[in-house]
Amino acid sequence: MPDKLREMAQVRLEHREEPMSALGEYMPSGPISKSGVNHRLRKLTKIADDLRETGKLPKDIRQTKNNLTFTDQVLKWLDKFQYMIGGMNMLPVPYVIEQSSQGERSYDIFSRLLKDRIIMVTGEINSQMSTTIIAQLLFLDAQDPDKDVYMYINSPGGEVNAGMAIYDTMNFIHPEVQTIVVGLAASMASVLASSGAKGKRFMLPNSQFMIHQPSGGAQGQQTEIEIAAKEILKTRTKLNHILADNTGQPFEKVENDTERDHWLDAEESLAYGLVDSVITTNDEKNDKTK
Repeated sequence: MPDKLREMAQVRLEHREEPMSALGEYMPSGPISKSGVNHRLRKLTKIADDLRETGKLPKDIRQTKNNLTFTDQVLKWLDKFQYMIGGMNMLPVPYVIEQSSQGERSYDIFSRLLKDRIIMVTGEINSQMSTTIIAQLLFLDAQDPDKDVYMYINSPGGEVNAGMAIYDTMNFIHPEVQTIVVGLAASMASVLASSGAKGKRFMLPNSQFMIHQPSGGAQGQQTEIEIAAKEILKTRTKLNHILADNTGQPFEKVENDTERDHWLDAEESLAYGLVDSVITTNDEKNDKTK
């Protein structure tokens, strides 16, 4: 979904009680006119209609005659998947159908993967993603504390606080978390990927890691800028200690390597200690975790 439509969907979710004419004031990229709001909502409605016709949106969801608005049901559906706004395309979400003795049942693909204890960390790490990932980890812990969780990661990183909340929860729960990098584990995502259970950190052969120091900005009075700068330095030290513990590298080396963007391919990541194995098939992963 184009960024402008994704942004519109986000605003519609967050300000559902507001009249349509007021939504343009809340656009993060800048205010837009009422006609601009209507134009984007028409496009979103058309997407929802197309998805329903192709079976990717549940058939029991229907639009109102006014094609400028989402029904409450569609908003609930968007709510369910709003963690995908930003990093992953919110729409479309594939559905799978399973047959059982009780009949036919459809799942969105992410709920179906969760049944197999698979969690996807894809796209920018932010507070919405963090909340969803944490909820999934806690659910799987309550469901079976003895079975591993499989976390697939393809992320450029994002907010440190959101990432650290996921990191702490990975350590908080009873199950061991296997991490599998598919594509990219950069910045905060590199910390999560390297924090999987020892011996159970994997990456695919054409994936990459990128480690660097945290970035941030500050404005205001001099004392406020000094406080922000000290906090960033404190965060950098904390993240470097985690990477040093995860990799077995000396803290000083990690500190030096994260001074600037430091890219590593699969073999370099393995040598650095960010992962335990580079795998090409799921069977290889299963063999190494028996």
